[in-house]
Amino acid sequence: MRKKAGAFFAKGADTCVYTPPVTCAAGTGPDLSGNVNSVSRIVHSSDPEVGTQDRLKVILENVPDVVKRHFVVYDTHCIPEFRAPDSTEDCMLKRVKVPTGTVGARPDLVNLVTKKFAGSFDRLVGTLNNRTDAIRDLCVACMNLYDSSGGTVLHMDTHGGNIAVIQTPFAYVLALNDWGRSLYVNVNSEDPHEFVKFEADKNAVYSRGIDNYFATLDTDYYYQYKFIAPMWKQCVQWNDAGRWRAFFMCVNVLGILGLWYEVAVPQQKSTREVVDFIYNQIETTGDLNILQASVIAELKRGVVAYLFAPPARPPGAPIIPPSRLLGPLPAAPAPARKGGRKTRRFTRGSRPPPGVPRPKRSRSSRPLRSRASSARSPPSAS
Repeated sequence: MRKKAGAFFAKGADTCVYTPPVTCAAGTGPDLSGNVNSVSRIVHSSDPEVGTQDRLKVILENVPDVVKRHFVVYDTHCIPEFRAPDSTEDCMLKRVKVPTGTVGARPDLVNLVTKKFAGSFDRLVGTLNNRTDAIRDLCVACMNLYDSSGGTVLHMDTHGGNIAVIQTPFAYVLALNDWGRSLYVNVNSEDPHEFVKFEADKNAVYSRGIDNYFATLDTDYYYQYKFIAPMWKQCVQWNDAGRWRAFFMCVNVLGILGLWYEVAVPQQKSTREVVDFIYNQIETTGDLNILQASVIAELKRGVVAYLFAPPARPPGAPIIPPSRLLGPLPAAPAPARKGGRKTRRFTRGSRPPPGVPRPKRSRSSRPLRSRASSARSPPSAS
C-alpha cells in the first residue's frame, strides 16, 4: 500500500510548503507516513535558515513557555524524497525547484518538518480588539527573546503570511514563522552593527550588503520594514554601538508594528505614536535593561493605550477556536422550496387590523448577516 505524503500546499519567496509532510529519504530522518499534524517547508541546502533556527532553538530552551509559544521552529529536518503523485503543483522558486511529478531524493534541498498551525495572520478575521491583544503579546514576547549573553534572532520578514495563528485551549496566540531572511545578532557584542553585517553576508537576500539593502528599500511595498528602514539609516549615520544595541533589541517589534500599520488603517496615527516612543528610547536610553522594561511597559499601557485598548470580554461569551476565524467559508446555496403552502410570517403583535394595508418594508432596512459576521469573536489573547 502506497503511503500518502507530500501534497503541495503553498509557496513563498524562499520556500514551498507541503502537507502532509514530504517523506524523509532513508536514513536521514523519521518515518513521516500518516503524520497529519506537521508540514514540510522545503528550502535549499545552502539556505542559512537551518543554522539560524538551530540558534533560535537554543535561545528558546531557556525562556518561559509564555514566550516560547510565540515562535515556530522545526521539529526535525532531513533530505526530502518526492514521489510521483506527491507534488501536485510546480514549486519553481529562485533556488527551490520541484516540478510536478518529481521523483526521488533531493540532497540539494532540506525538508524542515514543522508543527501545523491553524492559519496565518493575513487570513485572521477576528475582531480588532482581539487582534490588537494578540499583536501586543507577540511584541512583548519578542522583547524577551534573548539568551543570557544577549543573543537574539531578528525575524526581518514579518508580513501577515509569516505570522502563525496558534490555537490554545482558551484563546489564540500569534507566533513568528518562516525564518528564511532572519539574522542572528548579539546585542551585547562590542560592535553589533559589524556582527549583523557579517551574518547578513551569509544570506543571498542581502547579497548587496545589509546597509545598502535598507538604503534602497521601497517601504511602501515592504510594509514590514516601514519602521525598521528609517531607523536603520539613522543608526548608520550615528555610527554608535550603544544605539545599534538598542535598535536591534526593538527590531522585531518595529517589524510587527509595520504589519499592523498596513492592516489596521484606522490605527495608523496611533501606531506612529508608538513607534515614535520606541525611536526616542533607542536614541536616549543607554541601558538595555531600562530600554527593555520601558518598551514592554508601554506595550502594556501608556502610549499604546491609543492602539491597544480592548474592552473586557463579556461574561459568558463563548470561546471560538481560531479555525473558525480564518476567513469565511462560502455560504451554501439555500435549497429550492418544492410545493407546499406559501405563507407570510409576522412578528407577534405586528399584524395590522383588518382593512389596514400592511406597510412595505424596505430591503435596506433589513440587517444582512453573513456566516462570518454572525460568529462571535474569540476571547482575548492576553
